[in-house]
Amino acid sequence: MDVHCPAPSGPGPSILASLPLAVACALLLLSGPVAGKGSDWDDSVVGQAGAPVTLPCSAQLGNRTVHWHWQPAGWDSWSLVLSANHKQEFWGGARKLEQRLADPSFPSSGDLSLAFRARQQDSGQYLCEVDTKEGEMKPKRHIVLLVILTVSVGPPSPVPAGGTARLLARVSAEDWRGGVSWFSPQGVPLPRETLPSGGVLSKVPRFGPADQGNYTCQVLPQGPCGRPRFLFSHAVVLRDSTQDPFTNVSHGLSQSLVSSSLSPLSLPCLWSPGADYFQLRWRLPDSRKTQLVFLFDRWRQSTENRRPARLRLAHPDPFRSGNYSFLLTPKPGDAGRYTCEVFLDESAYQKSLSLTVVHVSGQPSGQGLLLSCLYRERPPVRRAYWTSQSSPLNGSSTAPGQVSAEVPRHRPGNYSCCLELKDGRTHAAVYALPPPPPPPAGDSSLYSSSVYPALAVAGVLSLLLALAAAVVLWKRGICQQHTAREEPPCAVEGENLYENPDDLRKDWDQRGEFVPPTAVYMELNPDGQDVYKELERYEECHQ
Repeated sequence: MDVHCPAPSGPGPSILASLPLAVACALLLLSGPVAGKGSDWDDSVVGQAGAPVTLPCSAQLGNRTVHWHWQPAGWDSWSLVLSANHKQEFWGGARKLEQRLADPSFPSSGDLSLAFRARQQDSGQYLCEVDTKEGEMKPKRHIVLLVILTVSVGPPSPVPAGGTARLLARVSAEDWRGGVSWFSPQGVPLPRETLPSGGVLSKVPRFGPADQGNYTCQVLPQGPCGRPRFLFSHAVVLRDSTQDPFTNVSHGLSQSLVSSSLSPLSLPCLWSPGADYFQLRWRLPDSRKTQLVFLFDRWRQSTENRRPARLRLAHPDPFRSGNYSFLLTPKPGDAGRYTCEVFLDESAYQKSLSLTVVHVSGQPSGQGLLLSCLYRERPPVRRAYWTSQSSPLNGSSTAPGQVSAEVPRHRPGNYSCCLELKDGRTHAAVYALPPPPPPPAGDSSLYSSSVYPALAVAGVLSLLLALAAAVVLWKRGICQQHTAREEPPCAVEGENLYENPDDLRKDWDQRGEFVPPTAVYMELNPDGQDVYKELERYEECHQ
């Protein structure tokens, strides 16, 4: 069966209770060691300023006397605190508040522990010494190291909503080794930082209703888990108010940025190194509504990114470098006003960036190409227009934030949508119109695609003329064949000839060919009076 280290007290379960002995000890010993030179004491006690403390010592007193001495840190000599004999007679320097032996029946029980109300200056080594018996070479000695723990919570509880709760624990002994950790009301260890002064700091940023409760500071002396651990509970509650928890707010210079869509750009945000958390907020174009798009909380060890495919940090370690900038590859819908915010304790830093995103496109329109330029976050823009080879094009604004121009489709080249900003800067988004593809291999045509429609029309007209000529020749052939079979041929008024359709239909039916019944054959010539004479439709030819 595994042996477990005891868990810190608290309202919720502790993850330490489920760890094996070796793992739990390793975690606790690495949770913020206090530097020291090594121990020459037999026991150690951690007390809190203003609270009672008891220094252990046990021995059969008999008819002897017990003496308690104190050596503050850095001293080489001992000073008497309290002496007592088996007759319960006491004397000494009365150096401690409410000093006494913890057990009133110490002569018989052998419990010679010293009790008093601790102050911060009471840290140091305490010597419990019992006089020698007859035949003993040296007295019984027991040294106890007293460590005074100082805990501060800032801002003082209750903590304003949205503020940062700071939990600082500091031990007074310089030559003591051990671990100091903070636990949440749910028993979860909090990330901590060891300060140069030796204090151990944990923070709870963005303090809310779920964060209030009893926070536990655990001090664990170095050694096996059998040694006692010292737990100190501190209640931290929330002050529900509308007051801004950040009393010191500084602002960076506002900037206006313009970018073509899908072109990477930097959103600069520089501040001094060290922060609790920072975030990036976005206000939609032409709106007052803001959204959180990025959050990096150092103490909660959490990151939230609403645009992971297009937004990332510009520096791998922003807290150490002080570079809280971002890299963004914007889509047209990413335009708007961005605010970078960096928070440290009650201080905040804000920098606003107005981003205009330009998107150009082209689509066929009749015989030409319609160029469209869309830009969002319009306030920084003075005007927008299309150019070709630095020459303006005739364009029109079809909607706010949109300008269009139509160009011939057979004129390849670069067309630029130019934006003039109110601060005098310009930005150009380029639309490249490629040349038409070359003709397929083996095609010897020298004509460009622009003459293809004219050639097609000419071909159709040629085909119609050929068909009309064929019909005329076909009619003449029929009449000639018919009159050749009628000997001698019919002649009516010179060259005006008329053929009987019934005879012709009968004759052609015998050959197996079909003549439409609606076909009409006639030939008109002008007479002497410039009047055309219509042939009688059913007049027969005379021999």
